[in-house]
Amino acid sequence: MYGGLRERVLSAEQRTARMPQVHDPILQRLGNVLHVHIDDITHEPLPRHFVDLIRRLSEQEGNQSQQKRLVADLSESPDREA
Repeated sequence: MYGGLRERVLSAEQRTARMPQVHDPILQRLGNVLHVHIDDITHEPLPRHFVDLIRRLSEQEGNQSQQKRLVADLSESPDREA
């Protein structure tokens, strides 16, 4: 039981050893807290209004491309009056 925990602690210490050493304990704690918050933020879903905005913009973009294709088809049509 203790061997597994010790291995995890040692691997965390080894990871910390690769990082630049912070000698000020306050900065060390601040860095740890920020690390946790950044991890939380990056795993949160997008707010609903952002999802709605992205969806509307995608629909507008799709409508614009559809209109451009229609205009291109009409301009290439052989029975178009000159």
